[in-house]
Amino acid sequence: MTSWISLPGLPDFIIASIREAIEKIPSQHFLSPQVGKVLNPNEAYERLQNFAFSQGFCIVITSQDKANTNIRYICIYHSNSTRNWCKLDEHRTEEGNRQKEYINIRARGCPWQVYISYKGIIRGADQKAWFLGITNGNHADTHDIVPNPLAYPLHAKRQPQYAIAI
Repeated sequence: MTSWISLPGLPDFIIASIREAIEKIPSQHFLSPQVGKVLNPNEAYERLQNFAFSQGFCIVITSQDKANTNIRYICIYHSNSTRNWCKLDEHRTEEGNRQKEYINIRARGCPWQVYISYKGIIRGADQKAWFLGITNGNHADTHDIVPNPLAYPLHAKRQPQYAIAI
């Protein structure tokens, strides 16, 4: 159990859901990530997502190499601009290809970023392990911390009641 305190203004049913989720998180996941050895990428992701949940933000995987030896995790508000994979026009026009003008853009330039890499325990040795590294451990006041972490679909989907509801 942690000493999580809800922010004013949240409805009781949301506070109960958050408190229920918080109680299931191992206590060491409330501490800031520390540089060092981790068991595997799944454990690292779970631990980082639990930490983000307890702090009111969300993380996503931004890159992973083909050999699956390097994985980079960032705050959901990391980028300075969106990735325009579909090559949509900047604004909606009658002859353009954009259907919506007002979209939810999370890009705020948040510098929070960590990574895990699979490398030798001792330089040059054959024995390898996963290690967590921290590129930047703060948000630098680029965005508000959300009082209801369940507002992020990624956090909501990780809750058992979400699976039951579907």
